[in-house]
Amino acid sequence: MSALRKRAYGLLAFFLAIVHNVFLIYHVDVYVYSYKVDKASFWLGEIIFLLWNSINDPLFGYLSDVDLVSENEKKCHAEDLVLRRLKSIRIYGPLLCISFFLFWTPVLPIWSHFVVGICLYDSFLTVMDLNMNSLLADISSSIEERTALSKSRSLGNIVASISVFISYAVWDQSSLRYFKIFCFCISIISGVGFYITSSILISQFELKSSLSEISPRSSILGSIKMPSLKPAAIVAALSYLCQLCSMKNFLYFVMMSLIQVFHCHFNSSFMPLFVSLLLKDHFPSYFCPLLMGLSFLLPHLNNFYFLRLCQKQGTYHVIQGLLVIKFLLAFAVYIADVNLLWLIAIFILSNRIFTEGICRLCDLVIADLIDQDFVENERKVTASAFFYGTAALLTKPGQSLAPMIGTVLLTVAAGSEDIRARTEQEALTQEDFKSYCLVLTGVPMICSIVQILIWKKFDLKGGKLRYIKSVRQKQELHSI
Repeated sequence: MSALRKRAYGLLAFFLAIVHNVFLIYHVDVYVYSYKVDKASFWLGEIIFLLWNSINDPLFGYLSDVDLVSENEKKCHAEDLVLRRLKSIRIYGPLLCISFFLFWTPVLPIWSHFVVGICLYDSFLTVMDLNMNSLLADISSSIEERTALSKSRSLGNIVASISVFISYAVWDQSSLRYFKIFCFCISIISGVGFYITSSILISQFELKSSLSEISPRSSILGSIKMPSLKPAAIVAALSYLCQLCSMKNFLYFVMMSLIQVFHCHFNSSFMPLFVSLLLKDHFPSYFCPLLMGLSFLLPHLNNFYFLRLCQKQGTYHVIQGLLVIKFLLAFAVYIADVNLLWLIAIFILSNRIFTEGICRLCDLVIADLIDQDFVENERKVTASAFFYGTAALLTKPGQSLAPMIGTVLLTVAAGSEDIRARTEQEALTQEDFKSYCLVLTGVPMICSIVQILIWKKFDLKGGKLRYIKSVRQKQELHSI
C-alpha cells in the first residue's frame, strides 16, 4: 500500500474529526443551556432524530450500493469501488461542514432549527461515515493493511483533538460569539481539506485504473449514478438484509455495538458536565480544559497500542479485554472514597480511553464480518456501504438514547430540571456528589457486564477467521 493512501486516509479522518468532536461535546449544552430549549421539546427533538438517525444509515447504504447487491450485477474491481467512495466524499464532505456551521446559527425558531439542523448534519455525517468505513473494507482484505489504515486514521484523530482544546478556551455559555467564529473557521478548513484530499486520491486511482487491462469497469467509473428502484433491485436488497440477519455473529456484534454507541455518546455528551460539577472547584483553572482535551487526544494515541495488540492477539480478544478493564475501573471507583478527587479525574479520563478504544476497533470487526458475508454467501462483490448502513440501523439508536437517558439520570440525581443553574446557586452537598458519582460509574458497569455476556457468543475469531481471510484473499488474487 502506498504511503500516499495512508496519509490521505489519515487526513480525511482529521478533517472529519475537527468538526465532529466539537459537535459531540457542545450540541446538547448549546441548545439546552444556552438557547434554553425546554426538556419536553428537547426530548421530542431527540426522538425525531433517533428515528431519522436509524433510518438514514440503511437508506443511504442502499442508495449507494443497490446495484452491487443485485444478483445480476457483473463483478467489478476493487479500485472501482474505492473511486465510488472517494467521489462521494468529495461531494458530501464540504456539505457536512456547511451543515455543521449552520447548526450553531439558528435561522428558524430554536426548536425547529435544532431538529432540522441535527437531522441535516447527521445525514451528511452518515454518508461520510459509510464511505470512510467502506474504504477500510474495500481497499484491502489484509489485516496488516487495514491496521495500517486504522493507524493513519487514529493519527488524524489525534491531531484533530486540538479543536477540543481550542473550543474549551472560546466556550462561554452566556455568549456564543467567539464559539461561532471558531466553528466557522474549522468548517472552512475541513470543507476545503475534504475536497483537495479526495481529489488527489481520485486522480491516483483513476490513473491506476486507466493503466489496467481489465475492461468491465467503465460502467462504474463515471459519476455517481442514480440508484435503481426497480422491484428486482429492491427484492435483491431485502434478500441481502435477510442474509445478514441470519448471521449470528452479525447479530451478536450489533447488540454489543448498540450498547457501546450509547456509552460513547453518554461520555461525549455529559463529560463536560461531570468535569464541571465534580472537579472544577477543586483543581486549578487550567486542569479541566486540559482534562477535556486529553480525553479526546489519548484515546486515539492509545489506539496505536490497541491496533498492535489486534495484530498479535486478534481483535476479538482485545475488545474482550477492554470490556473487562472498563468494568473493573468503574467498580473500583464505585467502592472507593468519593473524596478521592484525583481518582475520579483519572477514571473520567481512562473511561474515555477504553470506551473510545472499543468504538474504534468495531470498524475492524465490521470489515471482518464483510469478509465472512462475502465468502459464506458467495458474493461477486462486497457491498460495504450497505453492510455498514445495515449495522448502523441497529446501533445508531444508542446515539440518541444517550442524551435522553442521561438527562433523566442526572435530573434524578440532582433533584432539579436545570442542573447547572442549581449547582451555580447552591453548594454541592455530599449527597449530591455521591449521586453524580453513582451515575458516572453505574452506566459503564451496567454497559460492560451486558457487553461481556454478549461478546462471549461471537465466534469469528481464531481458525474460523483465518479460513475466511484465506478464501477472500485467494479470490482477490484470481480477480487481478
